[in-house]
Amino acid sequence: MDVIARKHDKAVAVWLLAIVALVCAIILIGGATRLTNSGLSITQWQPVSGIFPPFSQEEWNEAFRQYRHIPQYRIVNPDMTLEGFKTIYWWEWAHRAFGRFIGVAFLLPFAWFALRGYFSAAMFAKLALIFLLGAGQGALGWYMVASGLQNRIDVDPYRLALHLAMAFLLLGLCLHSALALLRPVPPARWSRERWIAGAILLALFMQILLGALVAGGRGESVPPALAEGIVLPSPRLAAVLLAAHQSLAYGIAAAVLLCAGLLVGKTSSKPAQTSRLLLMGLLFVQVALGNFALFSAMPLAAGLLHQAGAIAVFAAAVFHFHEARRDFP
Repeated sequence: MDVIARKHDKAVAVWLLAIVALVCAIILIGGATRLTNSGLSITQWQPVSGIFPPFSQEEWNEAFRQYRHIPQYRIVNPDMTLEGFKTIYWWEWAHRAFGRFIGVAFLLPFAWFALRGYFSAAMFAKLALIFLLGAGQGALGWYMVASGLQNRIDVDPYRLALHLAMAFLLLGLCLHSALALLRPVPPARWSRERWIAGAILLALFMQILLGALVAGGRGESVPPALAEGIVLPSPRLAAVLLAAHQSLAYGIAAAVLLCAGLLVGKTSSKPAQTSRLLLMGLLFVQVALGNFALFSAMPLAAGLLHQAGAIAVFAAAVFHFHEARRDFP
């Protein structure tokens, strides 16, 4: 029975890791959508019929007509042609379509595994919660987009941060669930290493939120004559957020380095030590990528590299949080 249960656990874990990979991909697609200012190109939320892009010239003309009614077109892109609109449209359509695909890729195997009794009661409840959060993420995405259709030239940065936070929360929950099946650990009281791992994971999550606010707070230069009634980002607030984002990055890296020194030779288990070193290495790479993104002349490539680095660091932090449970009490 145990052998069969472990075989089932492995199958579920492989499926969850596939979902993790898909979530990583959609975070990057969302980042590209943001960096190319494509997120407001689709001005309606159609959960079912929206899966189909425009096919005829008339449909493309109608989609472009709807976009021309929002402030972003009038103020930022008044010279945009239909061909230019198609470029930004495909980015946003890909983002939404991929989100729907992830929903199907989660729901169908989840239902199949559940009907075959592959889940414990606790795992079923956890995965059902993940599905509900994922479904809510679609509505949250539209809540974000809607903020930029009336009196803004971009989406509200706080809604952007909330949307990104939900994506990373789903990533963390799926990865942690897969690790619990692939590398089970006995229940134990929280060790010193795990408290530190939890604090680092929380700090990284806050850092990701700050990063979203920094990205959302960078606006276009708008002539005063066109800005009447339009909510524009505050340059002073953007500077403060950027400084906070940079400071927290260096603070987290320093804290991880300090904790690594304090814990060497203590009661840390070998897996916890290895995962800590992995996290530490990725953190310093990410700091370098952040500086590259800040000063790069290739904002799209540099921004996506920095976002990919954030995904890798966050995943490593989840892994370390799991492995820290192997510490001696």
